[in-house]
Amino acid sequence: MAEKKDKDNEKVYTIPLRDAWKGPCKKRAKKCMYVIREFVKRHTKIETVKIGPELNHEIWNKGIKNPPRKVKVQVVPHEDGVWVELQGVKLELETKEEKEKKKEATEEKKEEAKETEKEEKETKKPEPAAEKKKETEPKKKAKAPSSKKEKETDEKQDPSKKLPPKAKLR
Repeated sequence: MAEKKDKDNEKVYTIPLRDAWKGPCKKRAKKCMYVIREFVKRHTKIETVKIGPELNHEIWNKGIKNPPRKVKVQVVPHEDGVWVELQGVKLELETKEEKEKKKEATEEKKEEAKETEKEEKETKKPEPAAEKKKETEPKKKAKAPSSKKEKETDEKQDPSKKLPPKAKLR
């Protein structure tokens, strides 16, 4: 539980995860995540805690039964809460302005794609009406065999019809 101050209000904590080992073995990694969140909430007094991908990977690395006993993390305050990540991992957090710029860029790309689709539809030539009618007409079904000879040839081709019925099991 040592605390060190780094650049830009970053704090480094060693979080003991011994509480996770008190519960059932198949819930230890989940409990570790809960312990980390509660520890950070208690020390930073901020309710929204987000756990980084590297820390998540470290906790779940050996499976749900064998999480680490303690973890050294860096806590970085941000606009939308606090980010927790393994010590030494560089966090690249985006501000709200950068997120808005990315959203605008994606919206512009979507609009361009819609415009190109409209242009492609306009440039396509309409199909003649006769071809459309042929496609919409249902196909005719094959006629059932009317004579005994035709029925026998059908049975010879389909061996599944000749199989005996299943025996009753008691």
